[in-house]
Amino acid sequence: MDVVASGKDRSQEAAFLNAKPGQPWYGPVYFRKETEPYMTVALRSGGAKGPVTVAEMNLKFIWDVVSRIKIGDKGKAYVVDKSGLLVADPDIGLVLRKTSMAELAT
Repeated sequence: MDVVASGKDRSQEAAFLNAKPGQPWYGPVYFRKETEPYMTVALRSGGAKGPVTVAEMNLKFIWDVVSRIKIGDKGKAYVVDKSGLLVADPDIGLVLRKTSMAELAT
């Protein structure tokens, strides 16, 4: 995963194109090897044409936090992304099946 000085041209990727100075850019949640959620985060420094730092963030730690949250006797916590895709739930199987919560009432 470490690609420092790889020589790879990432200048046309969304993370590079959308990163703005002082404001992180968050990509969509995706699953690496169909088992763990990740998100790309990018930050531009030094002005509009400055360098961009891009990180691939493993979100599995969110599973650990969410699985420990208890709400009353039967309640549970879960996390969805902006499109309604389930990212963390005490039932990991629901996450791995890429369950959509988009149709639930808010």
